[in-house]
Amino acid sequence: MAVNLQHEGILGLEERLARLEGVAEQMDKRLASIEDRLNHVESRLNHMETRLEGLKRRSLRISGG
Repeated sequence: MAVNLQHEGILGLEERLARLEGVAEQMDKRLASIEDRLNHVESRLNHMETRLEGLKRRSLRISGG
């Protein structure tokens, strides 16, 4: 009986481990998705910064500054 309980305990641990591995994989995918979106936002911000600098330079030329 003790061996049977031990076997069931091991199976329970294996099931928990499998679930945890699945959760970890989901978290990795979500984090990768978030990282991709943040990289996209950073790229757009850099593009906007470049455009803003160009507008500033143009404005200074027009105003004679």
